[in-house]
Amino acid sequence: MKIDFSQKVIAVTGGASGIGEAIVRKLTECGGAVAIADRDETRGTRIAQELLSATFVQTDVSEEDSVAHFFDRVQAEYGRLDGLVNAAAWLHAGMYRPFLEQPLEEWNRSQQINFQGVVLTSRRALPLLEASRGSIVNISSVGAARVFSNGAGYCSSKAAVEHFTRCLAFEFASRGVRINALAPGYIDTPGVRFATSDQPVLNQVIQQKIPMGRLGQPVEMAHATLFLLSPLASYVTGATLLADGGWALT
Repeated sequence: MKIDFSQKVIAVTGGASGIGEAIVRKLTECGGAVAIADRDETRGTRIAQELLSATFVQTDVSEEDSVAHFFDRVQAEYGRLDGLVNAAAWLHAGMYRPFLEQPLEEWNRSQQINFQGVVLTSRRALPLLEASRGSIVNISSVGAARVFSNGAGYCSSKAAVEHFTRCLAFEFASRGVRINALAPGYIDTPGVRFATSDQPVLNQVIQQKIPMGRLGQPVEMAHATLFLLSPLASYVTGATLLADGGWALT
């Protein structure tokens, strides 16, 4: 079933690659206008040129001024906002290391992008979403509830995202804004491939932790996100939808 997003404007952070890019593409397929926020100017510009109903603004979600500039551009170009998807995240090879061996700058960067970025974008988006009775979807992770080996920084930042989602959902439910989270497991994205560059290790993870026996696909996360954004989820707020191939069951 195709969800209709015509006449809707959705902002997507981290929209130039991985899950964020899949969400951008699916939203435009469903008629939506999409504002992409991402640090990668080359990829973001290319995607916006390819998708005529998308606009790209180079943005660092950890910087308040950069976030403010992005939403100023959204207001100037579209005059409204109907949804926000926070998909920006920080993943890199070597980030999973023992807590006492992780440089503080690396810890801070994880928190700033994965969690603080959600705070900053929500503060700017919520007044616009109140006007449109819109929706937010925050991309979390199965790591918010399950422990990754040497993943204290990443997992704690995603746990913060989920509890922040619940807090805002409670506060804004009476004001017409729904706020939910999507928690993917291992998804076949550049970030996961980069962070888990050893294929035998990745195969072992799939065999041991994913009952469905495969990585998830970015488009599957896009489908789940569009559901949460859409009127099909009109009575859903404060929820975290697991999309992990059954990982949490193990």
